[in-house]
Parts: sequence; structure tokens; C-alpha cells
Amino acid sequence: MNSLKCYSELLEPEGILRIAFAGFYPPGSKGNPTAEAMSNFVRQVVQDQKPLSVLLDLSDLEYRWGDAIFGIVVPFHTAGWMKPLRSVCVLAVGETAQALRPLFKPNMGFGIMGAELFEEEQKALAYLNPSPTMT
Repeated sequence: MNSLKCYSELLEPEGILRIAFAGFYPPGSKGNPTAEAMSNFVRQVVQDQKPLSVLLDLSDLEYRWGDAIFGIVVPFHTAGWMKPLRSVCVLAVGETAQALRPLFKPNMGFGIMGAELFEEEQKALAYLNPSPTMT
């Protein structure tokens, strides 16, 4: 069963684009087509929206293992039109966060790309918007 839902929303005025994935990510190499679909969605949405920062929200994704998932951050480093981005981070919880954590080491997929992992949405948003507007 491969069910993946993708959606995005631009959080104003911060310029943060939330790209969310929900559903099931097949383990190991069976997840490669899912990773490719996720990467293509990220590429298209970022190209259309041109955000300042990106929150990759995997909090509703069931993921256990497979390194192709880090392909969702590759578009940020392979296309010149994405250079204005301030930062990119991943939001994941529970077993998904635990399973992703090794891929954030400096010599692994997400770590090589400079992405950060957060398990709390407020911390992720604070990371992406380090200078909130004063009221």
C-alpha cells in the first residue's frame, strides 16, 4: 500500500513555505519511487512559490528506513534559482523522527545538504525565522 499525500502552504509574512507529506513511505529501496515523487513535488512548489525558507513537514508521514528520502532536500542545492533560501528544516515526530535522525549526521544525506531536524513545530519555525518582527 503506497499512499502519499502532498500539500503546501505559504506562511505569511515570514515567507516560510510548509511542504507537507502524509501517508506511508515504503521501506528500503521500495521507497525510491515515493522519494522521487516527493522530490519532484518539492522542486515544483519551491519553483512556483520562491519562498525565503522551507519547512519540510513529515509529521504525518510513516517512515521507517530508506536513505532515498533525503532526495527531498537535493533540489535546494542543484538549482540556481533556489539560492535565495535562508534555510531548510525537517519536522518529524515519533518513530519517523527516530528513523530519520541518522540521516542528519554530517556525512549523511540531510546532513550533507545542511538541513536540520526538529520534533517541535515552534522550534522549527523559530529556526526558519530567526528574526521575528517586533510588535
